[in-house]
Amino acid sequence: FVDSDGSNQRQLTNNDEVDGRPVWSPDGSRIAFHSERDGARNIFVMDADGGNVVQLTDTDFLDEIPVWSPDGVSIAFESFRGDFWQIFVMRSDGSELRQVAINDFHDFGLVWSPTGQ
Repeated sequence: FVDSDGSNQRQLTNNDEVDGRPVWSPDGSRIAFHSERDGARNIFVMDADGGNVVQLTDTDFLDEIPVWSPDGVSIAFESFRGDFWQIFVMRSDGSELRQVAINDFHDFGLVWSPTGQ
């Protein structure tokens, strides 16, 4: 983490595994990211200061590249849970997980519409 002028650099995570693809919540209070800290790649959120880290997904698959909805209520992410990359959405607390792309093709590169619909 660093201030917009490049000052006040500080490390927010510290483990031996990959922590990647951080993305700010719309209100700037939280950061979603993927991590392999528990063996598999899962989705986590933490407070903007690096505290209060919460694991949102718990699979043996690849869950990665979280994207916040414009209202901050939901997080979409890509997951490889079989033969294809698919898109999932959940509430920002990890509840109400649902697959939104169900087909025999790779679905990735997700972006929320400006309205979140």
